[in-house]
Formats: sequence, C-alpha cells, structure tokens
Amino acid sequence: MTTLRDLDLLSFGRAAIDLYGEERGSDLTQAIWFRKSLGGSAANTAVCAARQGLRVAMLTAVGADPLGSHVLEGLRSEGIDTSAVKIVQDRLTALVVLSVQHPTSAPHLFYRERCADMAIGPDDVPEDLVRRVRSVLLTGTHLSTAETFAASLRLLECAHRFACRVLLDLDYRPSLWGAAAPGRGEARAEPSELARLRFREILPFCDVVVGTEEEVCVAAGLEDVEQAEAYLASQVRERVVVKLGSRGARTRSVGGLVHALDGYRVRVLNAIGAGDAFLGAYWAADLRGERSTGAFLMETLPVRWSPRGTDVPRPMPPSVSCRPS
Repeated sequence: MTTLRDLDLLSFGRAAIDLYGEERGSDLTQAIWFRKSLGGSAANTAVCAARQGLRVAMLTAVGADPLGSHVLEGLRSEGIDTSAVKIVQDRLTALVVLSVQHPTSAPHLFYRERCADMAIGPDDVPEDLVRRVRSVLLTGTHLSTAETFAASLRLLECAHRFACRVLLDLDYRPSLWGAAAPGRGEARAEPSELARLRFREILPFCDVVVGTEEEVCVAAGLEDVEQAEAYLASQVRERVVVKLGSRGARTRSVGGLVHALDGYRVRVLNAIGAGDAFLGAYWAADLRGERSTGAFLMETLPVRWSPRGTDVPRPMPPSVSCRPS
C-alpha cells in the first residue's frame, strides 16, 4: 500500500523562549530590557524550513504556562503542524536568556532544569505522523537524558520502518551534558564522553549529519577537525555537513568527496540562530534536489536582517531562492 507523504519534515527537539537583551554591546550583568522570541534549535530549524516551503511538523513539549502558549502560537503562525506537541502540566517551558554583546560573543544562560521539552519519551513518538513524513530531524540535546534518548531511538526505528530520511543536528551544548558549568551556556568545545558514545550509537542510522567544527570533533572524539569529519562521514549513510560560519560550509560524502563553499559576506550583528536558519534552508534545498551553492548562502543571509535567534527569519520573505544567481 502506498504511504501518503503529506509532510516533508518532522523536527524533534528543543522548543523554548529566548529572552534577548535589547542593549547591544552589554553583557547579561548590564542588560535591563529583554525581548521575547520563539527559540530552541529544533523549533528554529522548523520555522526556517517552513518558510522555505516545506510542510513541517514539530515533536516536542511545552509547559501548561503562558510561555508554552507563546511557543505554540509561534509555531502555528508559521504553518507548522503542532499535533505532536505535548503540553506538560508539571514542568515549565524552557527558557534561554541572552545578550547581544558583539558579533562573535553572545553570553547566554539555559534555564532547562526539568524543562518541558525534555519530557518526551518513546511513547510520545507519533507513529502515524512519522508514517506521513519524508524526513525526520534529530537533535543532539535530546540524546542527553535517558528518556529523550529512548525517544530518539524510537523515532529512528519508525523512520527506518517507514523509509524516512534522517537528518541529525549535532546541537551540542556542553552545559546541557554536564561538561561545562551551568553558567557557561555559550561554551561549545568541552567534550563529553557520554555525548560521544550516544552519537556513535545513532550515526549509522542517520543519512545526513550537520554540525560546527567543535561539534564534529566532540561527536567523533577527535581533536583534528579533518580526521573527525572523515570519521563521521564513514559512519553515516550519505554525508556530513560542517558549518563554518563566515567561512561558509563544507560537505564530505560517504565516498570521501569534499565540497567546500565560501560564505556570503554580510555585516554580522550576531550569529545566534544563523546555523539553525542555514539548516532549515539547506534541508529544504536538499529535499528539492537543489544541492547548490545557494543553500549554503542561507547561513549568513538571515543575520543581515536581525540579530535575534528564531526572530532571525522574521524579516525574511516567505521563500528565498536557494539557487545561485
């Protein structure tokens, strides 16, 4: 029997509220005014993918609180299917507080102790919804606890059974794995043995893996970026995509073919959220068969218009071409 594929992507992971300091150049000690935005890597990617024309659903959880309502409203306003978003009565919606200090520094704090979006277990994976999607997105933070790791494995099993492609965003935040102090939310490079082991367990079931140079090294358990990239490429089904910020991006296929592309130069206000915007646009281009330079340009385009996380795509038109001019 033919399966109806009426959705392109099911995004599983963080959905939170970001509070951004309004005073540019200030750290969190100095910041007074904050602006509320939808945030979380999986939610950010879902929003950008939807704006690129993909039919997107979200698998996550929010608290039964006003911030959870804001997250739901934000997702629905982008046309994202929220039928698999659970409302949790005994946990609060996740929160991140950030300052826009300068283009290369955005100090932030994760308020995620027993947060709602980590209350997803294997029984919450919607098999009927997975049956309808072309691809699923897994994210690294949701490998960090036993419950969400089990949910990730369940989602992988369903994706395999229904022939869905699997995209993994390494989404590695050391402070969420206990590898950095809670007050160092901006830390990225501190390794975690638990993270390495869990990445290693799921890599063979992933088609495409995306991460920064630091994330690639953590996932591979290697210090040399090129060696780490080659190792990950040998473990996945299709390719590894390494995000290089202003330097663009690089892909390495299972067969060892490396393709590098320069970044699109813009005046950067702050890069938070740019990687998520890139991933949403990259995957939209991939699903359309447009593996071209234009997909990589999307990493830096959004920050030209806005410095704020998921608010990154807000000033963007509903669809920006991923084809090179």
